[in-house]
Amino acid sequence: MPTRSKRRRCRDFSQAVKLRPQLLPLVLVSVLGTSISSAATDDPTTCAGGTPEIAIAACTRIISAGTSSTSELVLVYSFRGLHFEQKGQFDKALADFDRAIQLDPKSAVPYGGRGAVYLEKGDYDRAISAFSEAIRLAPPSAMQSLASDYSFRGDAHLKKGQRDLAFRDYNSAIKINPTSDVAFAGRGQAYFDAGDYDHAIEDFGTAIRLDPTGPHPYLIRGRSYAKKGEFDRALVDMNSAIDLKHPNLAFAYLVRGDAYESRGNLQKALADYRSAVNAPKPADPGLSKEIEVGIQRVNKKLAALNDTPQIRSSATSVAMQSDGGVYAVPVLINGTITLDFVVDSGAADVSIPADVVSTLIRTKTLKESDFTGRQTYVLADGSKVPSQTFRIKSLKVGDKVIEDVTASVASVNGSLLLGQSFLSRLKSWSIDNTKHALVFE
Repeated sequence: MPTRSKRRRCRDFSQAVKLRPQLLPLVLVSVLGTSISSAATDDPTTCAGGTPEIAIAACTRIISAGTSSTSELVLVYSFRGLHFEQKGQFDKALADFDRAIQLDPKSAVPYGGRGAVYLEKGDYDRAISAFSEAIRLAPPSAMQSLASDYSFRGDAHLKKGQRDLAFRDYNSAIKINPTSDVAFAGRGQAYFDAGDYDHAIEDFGTAIRLDPTGPHPYLIRGRSYAKKGEFDRALVDMNSAIDLKHPNLAFAYLVRGDAYESRGNLQKALADYRSAVNAPKPADPGLSKEIEVGIQRVNKKLAALNDTPQIRSSATSVAMQSDGGVYAVPVLINGTITLDFVVDSGAADVSIPADVVSTLIRTKTLKESDFTGRQTYVLADGSKVPSQTFRIKSLKVGDKVIEDVTASVASVNGSLLLGQSFLSRLKSWSIDNTKHALVFE
């Protein structure tokens, strides 16, 4: 899986502390019982929270001044090591963490930093050893940092295929800090690797609620939905991962392209595979090969379709995709996002699950002013259920656009349904069972 430790370590470490960088002198008091009073006025805050290049220079000035105490220097070397790690200068980062450990072998902070570097380098045994020492030395006041070290060690175990040990560490991290999005994301990855997609979806959902700005949980939750054949939800999450600039965009485009291909949306799949070619990517021959194979596979499918005679009709025909025994059509919502809806003439209104509605709100596809109230619906078995209702400005199927469509919020486990609030506004419609197509005028 794409590495997450740089981003995570930067946030959690600046948190020995959940530091606002401008509070470094106060943090030094809380963490080390001291403050840097002899450094230049802005250097302590810049050392902690500046951009890597500027922060490294500030940390170096503090060290060169020769007026800091040992306990101060431990944290300054550790911060500079963090910034070197962010720049990918792992040898310099390790040298700083090692120097901090020489100054105070009982400080947990540099051991955690050393472990993060080894995790980035792929030296998982040394990463586990360093995080274990950080955990052993963690003071009672540093529970948040302790939780992150358990989570990082879980990442290292997972990379080594030691899934049981990884689960143990993620569970420890969550017990210590139930608001640790990185621990839930790590455990979600472990569930995904184990093929337990339901639990993966649950944990990634928690990670997203705790931090909706991280792209990786969206991507792997999307992959989990795709593994279950729930491509509509998968594509919503994959869109979010790409919108949030996933650090491995090539991989994100590849994953979304695969989902589009599985749904039969070959043109969109081909566009994503081509985007993956041009996106920044790590030096991974396997990833490049997978992208190349995807392009070749879709081109062959498109060529086969072009060789098939097309029957023209005055009515519009939109291909439907099989989804767990039912058929769905791609629907463009408010001219912004396309999702696959099950055609259901028994549903009074268009129906969208709550988690998809939440994503549509986050991406500003829906606004608070679109919600109109509540309505009671009678189900096929005669039971009645209340649901929140809202207005969709436009739905587009094929070349047909219907405006001002009533919709309702369904449960998280529900399906996207294209109900009568859309279908009844068509002049006529039918399903061609031979061609698996929705035909309408």
